[in-house]
Amino acid sequence: MPHAPAHLAASCPTLETTEQPRPRAPAAPQALRRGGELWARRGSRSAHLDGYDPYGRGVTGEATPPWYTVRVAGWHVLSLNSEAPLDRESAQVRWLRRELRRDVRGCTLAFWHRPRYSAGKHGDQRDVAPLWNAVRGHATLVLNGHDHNLQRLRPRDGITELVAGAGGRSRYRLDARDPRLAFASDRVDGAVRLKLRPGRASVRLVAADG
Repeated sequence: MPHAPAHLAASCPTLETTEQPRPRAPAAPQALRRGGELWARRGSRSAHLDGYDPYGRGVTGEATPPWYTVRVAGWHVLSLNSEAPLDRESAQVRWLRRELRRDVRGCTLAFWHRPRYSAGKHGDQRDVAPLWNAVRGHATLVLNGHDHNLQRLRPRDGITELVAGAGGRSRYRLDARDPRLAFASDRVDGAVRLKLRPGRASVRLVAADG
């Protein structure tokens, strides 16, 4: 897919993107060896397993809330739960609307597991629309997983959506002809490397060994 910089609206005008994943030998996750801050998010598999909460508690020393917010480098970061009830009047969506009204400083990034839009195996997840609709007009970036590949979608509703599910379990083929894609790869294991600064985000989709 062609590499074209994405231009962001509102108070966050700059998104730098670099996508050059190539097939390489897998490597151990060095960041986990070095330690660092963990932002956990329950996924479609961990939603039905007993290990998610004990693992999070073992790393952070406390239970992981079902949804939460942190501030990083001037960004308002929202961790949301696509596996919880998502109707408009659900506890999470009501909390999300209040949080977006309360904190309007700087840029906003939201992440949850199942993508609203995807050219991958699972396709568009219509039931997460209440999350997307709530962050529309507020978020500059939305990060998702679920489909086992790498995707950067063209801006929609002022949001650039990234799908990064190529963590190594398997790879799902995607439709490279999907016109919504700015970049995509289903040939490598990899991840998003995201650097946040006030008013700016630098995004790289990288192969497993960097």
